[in-house]
Amino acid sequence: MRNTMEGFKGDSLTEQDEDYAKLVSATYLEDRPEIVEHWRRVPQYDTNYCSLWVNQDGHAFIAVRGTKLTSGYDLLQDAEIAVTGTVPGQDEVVPEIQRMLHDLSPDVIVDAGAHSLGTTLLLRAFEQEPSLKKRIRQSFIYNPASSPLPNLVGGHNTTEDFINDPSVRYFINLSDAVSAAFLGDGKVANVVY
Repeated sequence: MRNTMEGFKGDSLTEQDEDYAKLVSATYLEDRPEIVEHWRRVPQYDTNYCSLWVNQDGHAFIAVRGTKLTSGYDLLQDAEIAVTGTVPGQDEVVPEIQRMLHDLSPDVIVDAGAHSLGTTLLLRAFEQEPSLKKRIRQSFIYNPASSPLPNLVGGHNTTEDFINDPSVRYFINLSDAVSAAFLGDGKVANVVY
C-alpha cells in the first residue's frame, strides 16, 4: 500500500502539521487518548516524555512533550535551557526513541515532533545519537525552546543546530516568548511563522 503521508515544505500549516501538533498535545496528558484523528497510540511505548502513534497506513509518529508546569524537574530543565541553550548530558529520550525505532519495521516511515522543552530533548537526542536522526524522515519542531543568553556569551541553543536541515520543520509562534530567539532568523531552512 502506498503511504499517503508525504513530507511538505512551505509557509503555511498543512493538515499533517495540525495532526502532528494534536498528537504532541495528547502526549502531555496523564490519561492519553487511544485515538486522535486517524492515529492510534501504541501504549507499550508511552514514557514520561514520549508516545508512539501509528496510522492506518502504518506510518509512525514519535511525539515528545514539553514542559508540564506541575513538574519541578521540567521547570529546572527549562531554566538550564534558558541559561545554556541546552540540557547537557540529557539523554532521557534517547533509549525511549531507540526502543521504538528498533521495534518498527525498517519499511515504516517515521516522523517525529516535539513542543517547547521537548524540542530540545528531541534535537539533543539527534546530536547524541545520529542514527536516530537518520531513521526519522522529518521532524516537526513546535515553539522551539530557545534563549538569547547563550548566544550573548558565545554559546548556542540546541534547537538552532538544525536550522539549515530541510528535514526539520520549525513552527514559531510569533507571540511565544520561548521561541523569540528565532524571530527574524532568515537562516531557518524550513519554517512556518
